[in-house]
Amino acid sequence: MKRGKVSALLLIAVASSFISCQSTRSAHDQKDPRASWSTDEAYKQLIQTKCFAFGGVGFAGTTSNGEFALCAVLRSPNAANLFTAVCSEATDEGKLYALCGLRATDRNAFNHYVAALREKDGSATTMSGCIIDSKRISTIIQEIANGDYDSYVAKR
Repeated sequence: MKRGKVSALLLIAVASSFISCQSTRSAHDQKDPRASWSTDEAYKQLIQTKCFAFGGVGFAGTTSNGEFALCAVLRSPNAANLFTAVCSEATDEGKLYALCGLRATDRNAFNHYVAALREKDGSATTMSGCIIDSKRISTIIQEIANGDYDSYVAKR
């Protein structure tokens, strides 16, 4: 085989190994339908989300469904009540997004649900870039309490 063909095949093999991380649209693509989710659609997404991720994730560096959902609920005039409801019935990852929302909308409710979730502890699935991992819930709660995710919440 010629050197150029080998390089092209190697490039294709490497690129295809990242397909599992790739998303369909850029986080900044205004045509992304998630950017216009209704409050109800976003609430349902938070209830069932299985991964806690902020910033660009996946090969294309897109915004996660959870981050889109958090921001859509934040636009609601009833955001604090919706985040409180999410804390009562969501996956652990959904509850973590709700804590981010409550930190911005209702600090008393935030403190209440932080205490409740810390009692349970355990691990949550997280994603950073293309890396899916597991992280202690207590560690993520401390990051939320420290304001580590505030910049993602504030930009919406």
